[in-house]
Amino acid sequence: MKYAITIFVSRFCVLLLLLVLNVHKCYSEGTSVDYLSRKKLVAEEIKSFDGSKPDSVFEHLSNTDDSVRPYYYLEYAKSQLNCSENQLVEKMLLLGVEEFKLANEYQGVADCLYYLAKIKRSNGDVEPFIYRLKEAISYYEKVEKWDMVTISNMTLGNHFSKIRNNSLADNYYILALNDLNKVTNTQYRYAVLLNTANHYNRLKRFDKALSLYLQILENDIKLSDRQCAQVMNNIGSTYLLKSDWDNANLYLSKALSYKEKGTDTISTLHTLQNLFKVSINNDSIVNAHKYYTHFIQLSKTQKLPSNLKLDFQYNAIDYFASINELDSVIAVFKAYNILKDSIAEIAFSDKLIEMQKSFELKEKDQEIALLQKEDALNQARLKTKNVLIAVIGSFLLILILVGYLINRQRKELAQSRRRLLRQKEDISGMNDQLRVSNLAKDRILSVIGHDLRGPVGGLKELIELYMELPEYEPNDIKNLLKTARESSTSTYHLLENLLSWANSQRGDIVFNPVATPLAPLIKQSVQLLDRSINVRNVRFEYDIPQALVIQVDMNMLRTIIRNLVSNALKYSPDNGLIKIMVQNEANQVKFCICDQGKGMTADETQNIFKKKETYFIGSELTAKGTGLGLILCKEFVERHGGSIWINSEEGVGTQVWFSIQQKGVSTTKVNELQSSAAQ
Repeated sequence: MKYAITIFVSRFCVLLLLLVLNVHKCYSEGTSVDYLSRKKLVAEEIKSFDGSKPDSVFEHLSNTDDSVRPYYYLEYAKSQLNCSENQLVEKMLLLGVEEFKLANEYQGVADCLYYLAKIKRSNGDVEPFIYRLKEAISYYEKVEKWDMVTISNMTLGNHFSKIRNNSLADNYYILALNDLNKVTNTQYRYAVLLNTANHYNRLKRFDKALSLYLQILENDIKLSDRQCAQVMNNIGSTYLLKSDWDNANLYLSKALSYKEKGTDTISTLHTLQNLFKVSINNDSIVNAHKYYTHFIQLSKTQKLPSNLKLDFQYNAIDYFASINELDSVIAVFKAYNILKDSIAEIAFSDKLIEMQKSFELKEKDQEIALLQKEDALNQARLKTKNVLIAVIGSFLLILILVGYLINRQRKELAQSRRRLLRQKEDISGMNDQLRVSNLAKDRILSVIGHDLRGPVGGLKELIELYMELPEYEPNDIKNLLKTARESSTSTYHLLENLLSWANSQRGDIVFNPVATPLAPLIKQSVQLLDRSINVRNVRFEYDIPQALVIQVDMNMLRTIIRNLVSNALKYSPDNGLIKIMVQNEANQVKFCICDQGKGMTADETQNIFKKKETYFIGSELTAKGTGLGLILCKEFVERHGGSIWINSEEGVGTQVWFSIQQKGVSTTKVNELQSSAAQ
C-alpha cells in the first residue's frame, strides 16, 4: 500500500513539474495561452488525481507556480463538488477567486464564484448562494459570457419562484429573457424559456406562458423526444387550465405520442389523465373510454402518486355519471373520499380549496341520490311491463308465473329498499362530515375576517399615513414602526395558532417527547416573546429548578409557554410583574404563569375550558382575541397526560397552572442537554 502511494505521489510531482515547465516555456517563447486552453490542459491533468484526497491535493497545489495554481483550484474543485469535504473544496475556490483577481482573469473569477454558489445552494445556505451568484453574474458580464449570465439569472429566478417571491422571480426571469438573443447554447435557451413559462403558468398568466412555450417550438432549438413531450404537455396543460379543450386535446395528444416512446410511466399517466378530463368536457365519450381504459391498464404496473390517483377518480365520477353507470359512480365516489381522507400533508391554503371541492361533491351526492330514485322507478316500470307481456302472451302462463314473479319482485324490492337505506345512511354520514368541515371552515374564515383584517388593515393605514404626510419627525417614525411591529407580531402569533390548530384537527402534529432541560427552554421562549411585543416594561421573575429535565415535546411546550405568557402580557398593567414557576413533584411537574392583571370572575374561570370553541375576554388594554391559544394549550397539555386550570381573582390577577407527567429522566448530563436546548 505504501509503495503504491509513493509511486502515485512521484508521478503526480513529475506531471506537475512538466506542466509548469511547459507553461513557462510558452511564456518565454511569446506563445499566447488563453484561459480556455489552460483550463483544458489542467482538466486533463486533474484526471490523474483520481483517488487523491482533497487535503493532499491542496498541499501539493500550494507549491505550484502562481500563474497555474488558480486553474488547478478551479478544475479540481469542479471535480469534487459532490464530495463530503466541501469545506476544503470551498477554500480552494475562494483562493482561486483571489488569485484570478490578481491576474485580472475575470472569467476565472466568475467561474469560481459560480461553483461557490452551487456549493452554498446544495448546503442550504440561501443568502451566500444568492450573493455569490450575483457576484458571478457581474464578472460574466464584464467578459460578455452571455450564456452564463442568462443561465445564472434563470437560476436566481427559479430560486425566488420556488419560495414564492414572485416579484424578484419576475425580475430575474426578465433579465434572462432580455439576453436570450445573445445566447449561443440552444439548450440554455430552451431551459430559460421553459422555466420562465412554467413560472408564469404557476401565476396563472397563461397567455404569457403560452407565448414562451410556443417560442421553444418556433425557434431553431433541437429538442429530444423527452423535451418535445415536456413542451407539448405544458402547452396542452395550459390550454386545459384556460378551458380551451380543442387546443388542449391537440397538444396533449402530441405529448402522449412522444411520452409513449420513453420509459417514464408516471409522466405518461399524467398526460392520459389530462386527456381523459378533456374528453369528458368535450362530451367525447368514445375518447374518454379509450383514455380511461389506457390509464387503468398502464397504472397496473405502477404505484400511482396520491394526487394523480385522486384527480383520476374525481374525473371518473363525471365519466360514469355521463354514461349512467350509477353503481360505478357510487363505488368511485367512495374510493375518492377514502383516498382524500388518507392524504395527510395538505397546506393550509389548499385545505380551503378542498373545502370548496366538498361543496361540489355535496351537489354530486344530491344528483346521485336523484339518479338512484329514477333508476329504481325505471326498474319497477320494466318489471311491470314484463308482467303485462306475460299476461298477454298466455293466460295459462299467467296463472303459473304471476305468483313466481310477484314473489321475486317483492324480494328484489325489499333488497332494493335495504340497499337504498344503506346508501342513504352512507350519504347522510358523508353530509355530516361535510357539515363538520364547513363549520370548521366558517370558524377559520370568521377568525381570518375578524382578527387578521384588523392588524393587516392597521398596517395598511400606517403605510398610507406615512406615504401621504410630507415630513415626519424621528419620534413619529419610531412610534409608527413600534405600532406596526405590535400589529405584525400579533398577526404572526395568530397565524401560528391558526396553523397549529388546523394541523391538530387533521392529526398532522407528531408527538415527539425528548429529554429537555426546562430552564433554558422557558427563558428562551419568554425572551423572544418579550423582545417582540413587550412595550409596557413588564418584568419577569423565574422560579425554576436549574437541573430539572423531563420528557416533553419541545415544540408543544414552547407553544404552551408562548401563548400563556402572551396572554399574561396582554392583561398585565404597565410596569407589572409576571412570575413563572415550576414545581417538581413525585410523578408530575407543575407550571404556573402568574400576572397582576384585572383577573376573571368565577364563572369565567369555570367555563373557559369547557367548550372547544373560541372564547375571549374584553379588556381596556387589548382587543378581543380568538381563544385559539388557550385551546391549543389545553390540547397540547392533554397530549402529555396532564391537565390545565386557572385560579383568578378580580382586581388581583390570574394564575394559569398546568401539569405534565414526569417520566423519571436522569439529570446526570444536564449541562449537555441545556447546551443542546439553547441551540
